[in-house]
Amino acid sequence: MNTTSIPIAAHSTKVNQSSLGIGTSEPLMDDILGQYAQANSDLFSPSLESKLRVARYLPTDNPSEMPISEWQVYSVQTFELRRLQEAYDRNKLPGDKEKAVHSAGQAGYSWHP
Repeated sequence: MNTTSIPIAAHSTKVNQSSLGIGTSEPLMDDILGQYAQANSDLFSPSLESKLRVARYLPTDNPSEMPISEWQVYSVQTFELRRLQEAYDRNKLPGDKEKAVHSAGQAGYSWHP
């Protein structure tokens, strides 16, 4: 009976890369961002989606936590940033305290141009 053995180091490396998502994070990020852009298509242009991909933006990232100058590096303009913030605010979990404050009109966006 002929058997082929796989070196343990090669096998464990492959398992570790797979379990950590190495090599798959880019397509996964693109898919998440694509779904997010589609769900918020009233706010997202294809151009904005492309800029967000270059910036490696994730829908869980609060856009107001990044300075406008940083967004400008990725050519994201003020009105696009406002639309991105609106999409972020509308998609936050209902129990989020910050969203409750925004909804109550007690606070504005923290990133005024």
